[in-house]
Amino acid sequence: MLAYVFSQIDLQPLLSSMKSISVPLVLMALAQLSLTPLIGGARWLVTMRATGERDGVWPLTRLFWIGMLFSQALPPPLAATRCASCSRPGAAIA
Repeated sequence: MLAYVFSQIDLQPLLSSMKSISVPLVLMALAQLSLTPLIGGARWLVTMRATGERDGVWPLTRLFWIGMLFSQALPPPLAATRCASCSRPGAAIA
């Protein structure tokens, strides 16, 4: 399906529009995209510490990444169920 969609793209207008892309804005967008999971993990760290749980920022950031993936790839009811089951210690992500 993706091959069909990409075959329908006229590359000439695409390439000409890419010449006007602002490099600083693209870099800022990539930085924001990269920082979102780290900030989300840090927010969960603060929340977990307030409830008395002791977990590191990296496992929470990993779970935040998983949550972002499932919220983009699955319908909302399935994504919420899958993320809740992945958040249990020792749960397999399969």
